[in-house]
Amino acid sequence: MNRRLLTALGIIGTVLVGGWLTISFYTKSRYDRIRQEEFRPDYAVTTIDEKVEVLLSEVQSNWQCKVDVTNGPFADAVKKLTGKAPSVRSLIDLSNYKMPPYDWSSQAQNRSSAALGLMRALFPPNTIDKKWHVSKDVHLAMLRLGTNKIYLYRDEATGLRQTLYLNESENIEPPSGANRSGPR
Repeated sequence: MNRRLLTALGIIGTVLVGGWLTISFYTKSRYDRIRQEEFRPDYAVTTIDEKVEVLLSEVQSNWQCKVDVTNGPFADAVKKLTGKAPSVRSLIDLSNYKMPPYDWSSQAQNRSSAALGLMRALFPPNTIDKKWHVSKDVHLAMLRLGTNKIYLYRDEATGLRQTLYLNESENIEPPSGANRSGPR
């Protein structure tokens, strides 16, 4: 009787451990795939210089504001994924996040790290210079999406403000639906 009980417990234990290992290896392979797909390089953080200040003045005075939102999706992502208050600094930290190696002992940590890694893959948007242009007090940041597109992030009393400016006079992309002639 004791021998049968021990054999049954041994088989059950082996099946449980085998199942756990199978699930863990599958989860680890997915985690490692996300970790390897962190394809975007870290963006350099540079202090706004005189040249960028002139550009910012031009942008805010003469370019068209297309999006102006406070506590929008990126602020929500910072709050939910990092637990930090939305700010320019925490947004930059999130954009430069590196996933740690898989932790066999903490599935909760792995889920959190994978969520941050996926967010990082989506942000920041592609820029022309791979730089965060940041004020000295780190309460204002700019990303140059193109020669005619600028994202501006500001810390305000009500939260993180995100503004997209376009200079449509320098629009180098044809409007959607426009006929494109010439060689392809």
